[in-house]
Amino acid sequence: MRGFLVVLMVMFAGHALAGGKASEICLKAAAHAYLKNSLEPIAEQDFSDLSPPSARVSYDPGNGAEYWSDCTFDGHLKLVQFCLNGACMAAGNKAFDKIVVLLARDGY
Repeated sequence: MRGFLVVLMVMFAGHALAGGKASEICLKAAAHAYLKNSLEPIAEQDFSDLSPPSARVSYDPGNGAEYWSDCTFDGHLKLVQFCLNGACMAAGNKAFDKIVVLLARDGY
């Protein structure tokens, strides 16, 4: 039984940390929010297969602390909601609209 639990933990940990397109876009959105070209992920959770698609990423924006972002997308992986450490924004929010423009310029 113990071995079975270890196998399950390894399987789910690998899936939760696997980067995908949604987590890639979410990390890029976070980089734009911090006025950085890129961020190094600490952990990524990609839920591209859910409806609606979503992702969660954690990273250090350069100050030695760990921050996280949650992203929700439409069916075409266009960002519809962006949460930065629990503060969420969507269309109509000036900062969010700027992030969406920058993502489009990056080809997302």
